[in-house]
Amino acid sequence: MEDLRKRMTRKLLYASISSLMQKKPIEKITVTEICRQAQINRTTFYLYYKSPYELKEDMLNSELSETYARFAREGSDGSQEFRNALQYMLDNPEQAMVFMQLRLSLIPGEEPPMTENDFTYHYLTDGCAESVKPYAANVFHALCRHWLMLPEESRMPVNDFASLCERLSMAMSKSLQQ
Repeated sequence: MEDLRKRMTRKLLYASISSLMQKKPIEKITVTEICRQAQINRTTFYLYYKSPYELKEDMLNSELSETYARFAREGSDGSQEFRNALQYMLDNPEQAMVFMQLRLSLIPGEEPPMTENDFTYHYLTDGCAESVKPYAANVFHALCRHWLMLPEESRMPVNDFASLCERLSMAMSKSLQQ
């Protein structure tokens, strides 16, 4: 079990890179910027990570995995888990937008990060051929990003948006199987 000081340092680094990634792409983020925002020194950063890319991957594999695990415990089925995830996105828009940005910046054909733990990936692309799952997942992440960016008065309620995504998922699976 990681001690409290190490967990707090990681949380500071996660918050720092999340904030910076909302302003510019990961390629333009420096270790110095991350450290300045997290208020730690560079030596401390390098005790944990080799680069901003490694920090980004750890953030995805840690914080978001914990979130997905929470949904899996709370939800009775994939449909409820998906609705829980959408509600979480509404409640935590900054973190959700960073995650969507990472998903949508993938090179075509590249495996999306966290497919093992990402129930939305599995839930919404179930029935699609393995070769098209990353593309189908990107469609859903683009939809979610657009939905999150809409003004609240224009945004579809969570259950309606979840139903739309589920219907689209079924239609995509059906057409991609043919």
